[in-house]
Amino acid sequence: MQKNSLALIALFFISSTFSATAYAEQTDSSFSGDWQSPEAIVDAVYQTISAGRNQERDWQRFRALFFDGAAFAMSMQTPQFSGILESDIETMIDQTESFYKPLGFYEIELDKKVIRHHQLASVYSTFEVKHDLQDEQPLMRGINHFQLLHDGDRWWIISNVSTLEGEGFSIPEKL
Repeated sequence: MQKNSLALIALFFISSTFSATAYAEQTDSSFSGDWQSPEAIVDAVYQTISAGRNQERDWQRFRALFFDGAAFAMSMQTPQFSGILESDIETMIDQTESFYKPLGFYEIELDKKVIRHHQLASVYSTFEVKHDLQDEQPLMRGINHFQLLHDGDRWWIISNVSTLEGEGFSIPEKL
């Protein structure tokens, strides 16, 4: 029985890898540099999520950074909301398009720290958000924590958890 269980687990992981690899092959190969390192894939997230007022984002490129089923979660404690928000890739895209497209949205990395163990990496990245790059003050600041895995060919973002600055918490100047 244990042998059958291990075979099923192996089959699940193999089929998941093939579906993720097939998805990557459908994407524009001009962005293959995006997933060559943990630093590059996180830089690509910031590049694709950021755009000026009414500008189009390259959502195909954005989707190609994330493993199928990747999750997002953000902890917030503000006067408007306190709790954890969670979403998947398509919900993140829909929310960004509906709320930020008419206003502009730039998520700007301030500092990054990568902790890597073979084919696993954690990337901590502080950021600030502005509607326009020329804005003097950010709308918000926070920390992203990206969890990545390497499949032998490329890096994938498995999940991203974040928290925003709030009363009693400021992001560190240096990670």
